[in-house]
This record gives sequence, C-alpha cells and structure tokens, in this order.
Amino acid sequence: MSDDPTSRLREKTMQIAALNQRLETLQLQLSGSVKRASQLNQQVQQLEQAISQKDSEIMQLKEELRKAQGALRAMGEEVRDMRADQPTAGAPVRRVDPAVAEAQEQLGIARRRVRDLEDHLAKMSAAAMDVISGKEQSVEALKTVLLEHGSPRYRILGLVLQKRKIKIDDLAAMLNMGTAEIRGIIDKMQTEGELELGQNNVVMPAKKYREAQIPVEKWEQSPPDKIFDDLEQIVGRTEGHESVAKALETAVDILEQKLARGGALIFEMRRMAGSWKSSAGDVQELQYKIRQWKSRAQSMS
Repeated sequence: MSDDPTSRLREKTMQIAALNQRLETLQLQLSGSVKRASQLNQQVQQLEQAISQKDSEIMQLKEELRKAQGALRAMGEEVRDMRADQPTAGAPVRRVDPAVAEAQEQLGIARRRVRDLEDHLAKMSAAAMDVISGKEQSVEALKTVLLEHGSPRYRILGLVLQKRKIKIDDLAAMLNMGTAEIRGIIDKMQTEGELELGQNNVVMPAKKYREAQIPVEKWEQSPPDKIFDDLEQIVGRTEGHESVAKALETAVDILEQKLARGGALIFEMRRMAGSWKSSAGDVQELQYKIRQWKSRAQSMS
C-alpha cells in the first residue's frame, strides 16, 4: 500500500538518488562552462595582444604619414618658389622634381597602409566582441580573421598549425610576403620554441604542439561530449601512432566511468586504441569515427 512506511521510504530514497544524479550532472555542466569560459578568456587575451600590436603599427604609420606630408609640403613650397623665379614668356617648362614625385608616391603608399590596418583592426575587434558575447561559431570566425588580418607572426603560426608542414616559399605566396621576411620571422619563432625548420625549408610546429597533450584532470570533470570534442582535436595535431593510441586509451578509461550503458562503445574504442598502438591509421577516418562515437554516447544519455 502507498501508506506503507517501507514503500514511502523506498520512494523517498529513489527521489533522493535521482536528485543526487541530477546535481552531479549540473555540477559537471557547470565545471565544463567554467573551463570553456577560461579558454575563451585566453583566446580574447591573445586577440587583445594582436589588436594592440596592430594599433601600435597604425600609430607608427600615422607618424610616418605626418612626416611625409610635412616633407611634401616643404618640397611643394620649394617648387612654387622655383616656378615663381621662372620667366613667364617663352620659358621652358620645368619637369617635376624626382624627389617630389617619390615623396608623393610614398605618401600614397603610407595612406593605403594606414587604411588597410584600420580596416583589419576593425574586423578583429568585431570578431573579439562576438567571442566575448558568446555568439555561435564566433571562435572559428575569429581564427579566420586572425589568419587573414592578424600580424605576420600569428598568421604564420596559424597556417603552420593548420597545415602541419609547409614550405617557406608556399608561406610567402599565401601571405603575399617576401621569403626573406618570412625566414626572419620563422628564425625568431624557432628561438622562442614555437616553430621548427626542417630540411628543404619545410616549417612545422614545435614539438610542444606535436605531442599529445592529454588533459586528464579536465576530462575527469567534463561531460562525455566535451571529451569527444577534445579527443578529435588532439588526434588531429598529434604525431606518432603510439601518442594517438595513448590519447584514445586515456579517453576510454575516463568515459567508461561516465557511460553506464556504453559497454559496446567502450569495447569498440579500446579495439581502435589497440589498432593504433600497433600501427598508424588514417587520422581523418579516426576523427570521423570519434564524431560517430559522440553521437552514440549522446543517444545513451
């Protein structure tokens, strides 16, 4: 009967267990949100640094523009004085002073550079605001803006991380820069431990980007969806089949504790980890497989 104390106690116990489970889920979601906010804050800080550098470049170019305008005005006055001294009747027409023509050309170039930099700064600022306000797909849009309009340093690093291996000549063509300028930036970034330069002028990410950085503590506090998303990114940038296998094994160990009904999925993931431990497979196929695993895990919740 419903008035039986034992039945009421059992019902209350089940309600408490359900509430505890709900509380645990909310805590995991909160932890994931806090981590996500921290990541977005780091990305915004990087963007603010790039914007600050662009702002400095704009100020420098404006100063150069001001000096060029002053020099051009002085040259213009000198030309007017020279013309005033010329006879008005039958006098030969003087050609424009080459120095004046060169100054005018440099002035035009400086003006165009200032306009371009101001336009790039506006686009990066707008992308940063989208990230701060949490707009959907804003992080990917920000990456695109940085690759197109960021400082050469960030554009080079972004392309190398994206391509994994790329020749200096190809970088120069993609960025519309001279190979000597590209080489100078890469040499500096090598010293700072950001890039490596291999044979035949092939540029690759530094070792810290190529190794599997497995966020074990973060995963222990993250929901399964986040673990699958991180795993997909990690296997895409990790070198060596054993490192990929290690990332898979770590993810499986943690997911096994979070997916109560995921026996078949866990078995399949362990088998894939064993396959990669023996030999390398196709990274893109593995990333596609991870997305399938994520969908299956979502259907279990």
